[in-house]
Amino acid sequence: MINRKNLTLINRIFKSAAKVNNVDRLLKNFEDMISEFRLNNFENVLVKGGKFVENFYQFLDYIVRQTIASKPDLNKIRIRLENAVNNQKIPASLKSLVADSLHICYRLRNSRDGAHISDMVANKMDAKYLIEISKWSIAEIIRLYSSFNIDETILIIEDILGDISPFIERFDEDFLVLHQFSAANEILTILLFSDENKIDISNLKKSIKLHSNANIATSLRNLEKNRLIYRKNGLCYLSLKGKKKIVDFLKKIQS
Repeated sequence: MINRKNLTLINRIFKSAAKVNNVDRLLKNFEDMISEFRLNNFENVLVKGGKFVENFYQFLDYIVRQTIASKPDLNKIRIRLENAVNNQKIPASLKSLVADSLHICYRLRNSRDGAHISDMVANKMDAKYLIEISKWSIAEIIRLYSSFNIDETILIIEDILGDISPFIERFDEDFLVLHQFSAANEILTILLFSDENKIDISNLKKSIKLHSNANIATSLRNLEKNRLIYRKNGLCYLSLKGKKKIVDFLKKIQS
């Protein structure tokens, strides 16, 4: 996730460019996009991304005419940006590159309907594209309007453009949780990212390397007792209750 200090600085930069009340919502939707992507909730990324684009267009609209519409009409705002071509006070990239790039994201989200239920690859592709364009658009505002010195500005831009670190990596049938979690949370995390939220118990135990077999066995018993997992025929399943618990936990450690 983006450094919290840098998020505060980015908020200040945006508000120095346009004194609008939607900057907090804009950045919150961006944070939510990143959070949902890390959880593989790609459809939610598209939903949050659509709201982010609307917020960003409101921001651009304010730069053009010093007022903001409660319900942005993206086509009308694009026309106003195009008509401001001779306005030297508005950076050229905002009138064309940023607006056009974000509009493609919005069209992609609407044309796809954010609903590739049977096609996770398409969802992930769309979500990744939307996030990268959103990061670049934020970075462009920072580049244009930052009042910090060049070194500070570069660090903020590098942070916003950085890779999104995952919670887990997969190697064939094995998983590697990239954070130091309790055995119970490591089990739930592996199940969350497993196909159909289930895994062979032997593979599960093999993937957990920093906890003893006794600790893993105790954690499995407690998780099953609390109805967070279900075990049958050598398989371990993540319950809906367990899924909610681990998603809430992972979202909390990102904030």
